[in-house]
Amino acid sequence: MIQAAVTMEVRKATPTTSILDIRGEINAYAENVIMDAYTQASSSGARNILLNFSELSYMNSSGIGLLVTLLIRVNRQNSACWLLD
Repeated sequence: MIQAAVTMEVRKATPTTSILDIRGEINAYAENVIMDAYTQASSSGARNILLNFSELSYMNSSGIGLLVTLLIRVNRQNSACWLLD
Protein backbone atom coordinates (compact mmCIF):
# COMPACT_ATOMS: atom_id res chain seq x y z
CA MET A 1 0.00 0.00 0.00
CA ILE A 2 1.29 3.47 -0.89
CA GLN A 3 1.71 5.87 2.02
CA ALA A 4 0.35 9.40 1.93
CA ALA A 5 3.07 12.06 1.67
CA VAL A 6 1.10 14.48 3.84
CA THR A 7 0.75 15.16 7.55
CA MET A 8 -1.90 17.23 9.20
CA GLU A 9 -1.74 18.72 12.67
CA VAL A 10 -4.97 19.83 14.32
CA ARG A 11 -4.67 22.93 16.52
CA LYS A 12 -7.42 24.49 18.58
CA ALA A 13 -7.61 28.27 17.92
CA THR A 14 -10.77 28.92 19.95
CA PRO A 15 -13.35 26.60 21.53
CA THR A 16 -15.23 26.50 18.21
CA THR A 17 -12.36 26.91 15.71
CA SER A 18 -9.61 24.48 14.74
CA ILE A 19 -6.69 24.95 12.36
CA LEU A 20 -5.52 22.06 10.20
CA ASP A 21 -1.85 22.57 9.35
CA ILE A 22 -1.13 20.73 6.11
CA ARG A 23 2.45 19.65 5.35
CA GLY A 24 3.54 17.77 2.26
CA GLU A 25 1.54 16.63 -0.74
CA ILE A 26 -2.20 16.25 -1.23
CA ASN A 27 -3.06 13.57 -3.78
CA ALA A 28 -5.34 10.53 -3.95
CA TYR A 29 -3.42 8.83 -1.12
CA ALA A 30 -4.13 11.66 1.34
CA GLU A 31 -7.83 10.92 1.82
CA ASN A 32 -7.55 9.10 5.16
CA VAL A 33 -5.19 11.71 6.61
CA ILE A 34 -7.49 14.59 5.59
CA MET A 35 -10.71 12.97 6.78
CA ASP A 36 -9.13 11.78 10.06
CA ALA A 37 -7.89 15.32 10.78
CA TYR A 38 -11.34 16.74 10.07
CA THR A 39 -12.98 14.13 12.31
CA GLN A 40 -10.53 14.97 15.11
CA ALA A 41 -11.26 18.69 14.77
CA SER A 42 -15.04 18.37 14.58
CA SER A 43 -15.28 15.85 17.42
CA SER A 44 -13.52 18.32 19.70
CA GLY A 45 -16.31 20.86 19.11
CA ALA A 46 -14.94 22.87 16.18
CA ARG A 47 -17.62 24.45 14.00
CA ASN A 48 -15.08 26.49 12.02
CA ILE A 49 -12.21 24.76 10.25
CA LEU A 50 -9.23 26.70 8.90
CA LEU A 51 -7.04 24.88 6.37
CA ASN A 52 -3.47 26.19 6.55
CA PHE A 53 -1.67 25.55 3.24
CA SER A 54 1.51 27.48 4.09
CA GLU A 55 3.58 24.27 4.12
CA LEU A 56 1.81 22.48 1.28
CA SER A 57 4.40 21.44 -1.29
CA TYR A 58 2.18 19.90 -3.99
CA MET A 59 -1.46 19.22 -4.82
CA ASN A 60 -2.76 17.47 -7.93
CA SER A 61 -6.30 17.20 -9.28
CA SER A 62 -7.07 14.24 -7.01
CA GLY A 63 -6.10 16.39 -4.05
CA ILE A 64 -8.42 19.14 -5.23
CA GLY A 65 -11.20 16.56 -5.44
CA LEU A 66 -10.51 15.49 -1.85
CA LEU A 67 -10.74 19.10 -0.66
CA VAL A 68 -14.06 19.53 -2.49
CA THR A 69 -15.31 16.38 -0.76
CA LEU A 70 -14.16 17.80 2.60
CA LEU A 71 -15.91 21.12 1.92
CA ILE A 72 -19.15 19.29 1.08
CA ARG A 73 -18.87 17.27 4.30
CA VAL A 74 -18.26 20.43 6.35
CA ASN A 75 -21.22 22.18 4.70
CA ARG A 76 -23.55 19.25 5.38
CA GLN A 77 -22.68 19.48 9.08
CA ASN A 78 -23.56 23.20 9.08
CA SER A 79 -19.98 24.16 9.79
CA ALA A 80 -17.67 26.55 7.96
CA CYS A 81 -14.30 26.02 6.32
CA TRP A 82 -11.72 28.61 5.24
CA LEU A 83 -8.54 28.21 3.25
CA LEU A 84 -5.38 29.97 4.45
CA ASP A 85 -1.97 30.42 2.90
